[in-house]
Amino acid sequence: MVTRQIELSLFDLENDIGELKNVAAEHPEVVQRLLALAEKAREDLGDSAMQREGKNVRPAGQIGEGAAVIEPGPDGIVFLHARNATVHGTKLRYEPQAHKNTLGFGRSPKTG
Repeated sequence: MVTRQIELSLFDLENDIGELKNVAAEHPEVVQRLLALAEKAREDLGDSAMQREGKNVRPAGQIGEGAAVIEPGPDGIVFLHARNATVHGTKLRYEPQAHKNTLGFGRSPKTG
């Protein structure tokens, strides 16, 4: 099998939605910050492409027979019951499609 190495790339998606110009060389501090974040994630979660086991990898959770599935109430509010929850943002979006059924966090780059 032939493996192709892809160069480090950084794109300005606001001005270059087609990802035509790699601006990594112009913003090395951003590249280094993103590489550090990626390494932290690999240490925590692992990386199958690099054959690295993460420190906090655990078996996938299972929903037991008859367990409640997260669904919004009639007013659109979703209640999540968790003993240990960390808030990472302020805007949540419920995606109830059959292939998702997830809560997603969105952040506008312009508003923070």
